[in-house]
Amino acid sequence: MLYRQGKEVVRAEGAVQGGLTTRGTFGPVLSAVIIDNLRSPLQWHGWESGPNGAIAVFQFHVEKKDSHYSVSFPIGGLRSGRRTGYQGEVGIDPDTGTILRLVLESDPVLGSHFIGHGDIMLEYGSVVIGGKAYTCPVRGVSMSTGSYRMGWHKTVAFILLDDVVFTGYHIFRSEMRILPE
Repeated sequence: MLYRQGKEVVRAEGAVQGGLTTRGTFGPVLSAVIIDNLRSPLQWHGWESGPNGAIAVFQFHVEKKDSHYSVSFPIGGLRSGRRTGYQGEVGIDPDTGTILRLVLESDPVLGSHFIGHGDIMLEYGSVVIGGKAYTCPVRGVSMSTGSYRMGWHKTVAFILLDDVVFTGYHIFRSEMRILPE
């Protein structure tokens, strides 16, 4: 859904839309957080109630110098982006060690004319693919805020929200046999 000047703009299915690019948002972000936290260890925060019992919650803070997280916004054919520090939390199933939730809040992106913040929440759950259960992302929310100048006298503020439910997982595998001559 796209809003311009306070009105909803309806687009044809599959139309290309500019704006927030969440490249890698819901996939590689977990590995980036794990790598970044090798220098900035997790801190115990406490217990929360989850749908299947208790969840162990750990908090983290990653300085910009140790971060692999960047926030960008394409406008006018250019991409304004900056690497930034961030903080957040990870929720873990204490019985299995499975990550159930990841929350990441970026530090303010200073020096950018476009992005102010770029935040992510990712929930993981059990998904059956090809008869076997895997832990996969089941929902992700990405939100960016900021502003940009249009001309000399007009500044436009924005909030971009991407709320995704992951479904339709498929298995990708192959089999091979080597036959003697």
